[in-house]
Amino acid sequence: NFYVISRYNRSPLYSMAVFQLASEIAAGVASGKP
Repeated sequence: NFYVISRYNRSPLYSMAVFQLASEIAAGVASGKP
């Protein structure tokens, strides 16, 4: 959740990077790629 990440660190760039990383990890897990 972007809001939760932004509460931890107020930098929008950091929040977006963590959010995108989490999204990519979730997509990889869902597709079954190693």
